[in-house]
Parts: sequence; C-alpha cells; structure tokens
Amino acid sequence: MKMKRVTILGSGAWAFALSQALKNVEVRMYSIEKEVVNSIQSHKKHPRFPIVSMKNPLEMHENLKEAIENADLLIESVTSQGFKPVMQALKDLGCKVPILITSKGIDHKGHTLYEIAKEIGLENLAVLSGATFADEVLARLTTCATIASQDTWLRRAVSQVFDEDFFHTEESDEPVACMLSGAMKNIYAILCGLVEGLGYGKNARAALITKGFQEMKKLLRYKGIDETCLENFSGLADLILTCTSEKSRNFQCGLNIAHGMAPEEARGSVGMVVEGAFAAQAIHSVIQLPIAQIVYKILFEGYGADQEVRKIF
Repeated sequence: MKMKRVTILGSGAWAFALSQALKNVEVRMYSIEKEVVNSIQSHKKHPRFPIVSMKNPLEMHENLKEAIENADLLIESVTSQGFKPVMQALKDLGCKVPILITSKGIDHKGHTLYEIAKEIGLENLAVLSGATFADEVLARLTTCATIASQDTWLRRAVSQVFDEDFFHTEESDEPVACMLSGAMKNIYAILCGLVEGLGYGKNARAALITKGFQEMKKLLRYKGIDETCLENFSGLADLILTCTSEKSRNFQCGLNIAHGMAPEEARGSVGMVVEGAFAAQAIHSVIQLPIAQIVYKILFEGYGADQEVRKIF
C-alpha cells in the first residue's frame, strides 16, 4: 500500500524541511507554536525561513487527534525533551499509524528515542537519520539519509514518500544504531566547536572526529550492536557534517564557549535546542566514554574548556 497522507509532528526547522522533502503526498503539520501556525496559514511561510516558498502546501493542526486522523504515516520531529509526552499522547489516542522518528536523543538509562517509543507500547516504528541540514534540504540540495526499521516493508514504504530527485535514502535494519550515532555525534560537535574556537586547528579537529568515531563504536559494542552499522549516512556522514560546520547548533555552542560565554549562556545563544548537551548528560550515567565525559565536565561541572580539551590529545 502506498502512503498518501503524511502528518508531521512538530513545526521547527527540521519538521518544516521534511515537509518540503516529500513527494506526491498530502501533508499535514501538527504544531503547538502559534506563531508558526499563523505564519503558514496566513502567509504560506515558515517564520524561520521567510524567503522560502513552500513546494508542498501544509494543512495546519493544533489538535493532535485531528492531525493524525486517516494518516498513513506520522513523521515525528519534536525536541528530544518533548518526544516522550508526544509518544504517550499517541498511545493514549490508540494510534496504530506507522511512525518515522527523526529526533535524536538518549535518556538517562541509555535508551534511544526509538526504544522509548517501544517501551510506551507503540508499534510500526522506523527512524530517519543522516547528514541533513534543514536549510540545504529546503534549497533542494543533494541530501542522503538512512531509514532504519526492523520491518522491511515499512522502511521501503517510508523511502517512497521522499522526493528522490534530491533526497536520497538507504535502508538499514538497525534503528537503535542509527539513533545512537545521531545522538552521540552532537556531543563531539560541541567539542569540535571548542577546538575550533580555542585555535587548535584543522589537524586537531580531524583527530577529534576520529576519536569520537571510535567512541561511538565502543558504545555500539556496549549495546551489543555491530559497529559496522556506523559506516553509513546516519553514522560517519552525519558525524563529519555536524563536526565541521558552523551551521551546526552544537558546533556553534562549543564555539561560543571557547569565545568566553558561560556554558548555559552558550546553549541559550544558539536559539535552538543544543541536543548534544542532553546527550552528554544522559551518556554520563550509562558508560564512561572519556571524550564524551569532557563535554559533560565542561557543561555541567564547571571545568575549564581549555584545560579539558588539552586532555583529548
């Protein structure tokens, strides 16, 4: 069965970008942000992207039950902190619609958002992760992502709703691996911003990315997952992109700390949620990864950035 009606859960930058990367489907958007709802309904523009013309018209909803009615696919795109309440609300509504999870996060037990959704009792789950900056997706620049699910039919059906003219997907049967790598790379992006801002240079940043990749492999082994699952768009590609671009909110957070901002101020200055901070906090209580631990110490224990970064090399 081809999916014809898609509902986006969330209305941030990535949610909006995803809504415009779909093809030959009706698109609804569920939002709790009045400004976004009013802007799209009145001006056909997202307030964060005022010069972007919408290719796919959006039917806006502020009521979750109405938003998911008769949908063939739900694409989740809320913050990692807002994820569990939304999933619980879907469960309470008796939702049986397949869900594509696109947020990235880990809880204090080391559980990914995919695992949290399963614990809540939701089924028919897939995840999307990859090297995917929202502004480039909206500009219809070549983008590659991984769609992962243990259900072969579901991951293929989900792949078909995206506009393959520019948004290319590969399939994986390891959703937890995709989720873990998507969350962990944000931690290393904060450090790469620090390294950049402190003047360590590109050689050091390349070494840091390599060390971060090694820690991601260690985490997968800890979870009993084949580390080769990182050798795809959701693993290595996403790590490289997030750790090398100032467009990354996590990289920018690290850069701002290096330039003298207090960690809390740096997180707030980005204007969006710095997911790497929450990931560092979560992973700290699960497994001791030396480089990830450095981010935790800088953000939450008051350690000096320059002093801690020196320990990496």
